[in-house]
Amino acid sequence: MTIHAYIIRHGESEHNKYNYNNCLIGGRILHTPLSETGIEQSILQSLYFKSSDTRFKYIIAPNALRNIQHATILSELSDYFDDIVINNSFLEIDNGDAERRLKDEVFHDTTSRESFYEDPNYLVAPNAETYAKCALRGYNGLVDIIQPLIHYADNNFDHTDIAIVGSQKNGWGTVQCALGTTLSPYKARQ
Repeated sequence: MTIHAYIIRHGESEHNKYNYNNCLIGGRILHTPLSETGIEQSILQSLYFKSSDTRFKYIIAPNALRNIQHATILSELSDYFDDIVINNSFLEIDNGDAERRLKDEVFHDTTSRESFYEDPNYLVAPNAETYAKCALRGYNGLVDIIQPLIHYADNNFDHTDIAIVGSQKNGWGTVQCALGTTLSPYKARQ
């Protein structure tokens, strides 16, 4: 039995579009929609899955608007007829009070800026989540989804595809945990 878990980053959001030179700290910002480019990216990706005959047993997304929009497009264009499964394990990193602030305001020295990109346990704000915690949350969410499928699948099917429409840092962290590699915020923040 084979399970293919496609961990998909949502298409470009309005926040991404207007974050010139990556000068703002992003994060949860739940109500940010996809941009026109993000909608086009979601459509193209969905058509790719359809053309490759990928049939999703589950499409999973956190409750951020951009993720729901992407998952809805994927659902509609890939002939998925069930409800989208809402799972906040795949919600973007919580940067606390640093969200939507200029990096130059938050990082007062080179060391803090470097730590943001290199240290998986760095807190960008006292009420923020570390990259390591975000990555582990995504990984545990993936395990929670796949474990029941493995037990159920033994008697019911040979192969299944699931789509997880998450966010960049959470998705990279989930993959890094699953592969047992070193957690690298730098790779996730590019």
